[in-house]
Amino acid sequence: MDNCIYDLCCGCVFDGLLHGPNEVFWGDPNCTQRCHCDPLLHRALCQPSHCRDGEECRVEGGIQDCYPKTYGTCSTIGVTHYETFDGGNFTFQGSCVYQLVGVCGASQGLVDFQVLVQNGHGQDGLSSVAMV
Repeated sequence: MDNCIYDLCCGCVFDGLLHGPNEVFWGDPNCTQRCHCDPLLHRALCQPSHCRDGEECRVEGGIQDCYPKTYGTCSTIGVTHYETFDGGNFTFQGSCVYQLVGVCGASQGLVDFQVLVQNGHGQDGLSSVAMV
């Protein structure tokens, strides 16, 4: 096979590892420099960086990145009882559709999602919570 590849398709080698063109990666095991493989220069360009507050640098599933130090949960209990991420408990009986949880705005690294709930009455006359 005497096939050629375009020069812009070549990546760059950084610390003995090949990275793809335009790939962004951590340049050290402590997440103190963020690197970008420049396809024109065929080398990694690095800048100082760090994890955000509440995050730590570690490897999960074979991928080094900044991950949260802790995770929170929220829940609905019964049909009108809610527990928030910070441990607050509320009884709420509104009948509209409400956002239980979701991402408020665009944020790097977060998947945009929302969970909507609506208190209501089921066919048997009992109250229920529907996730929409």
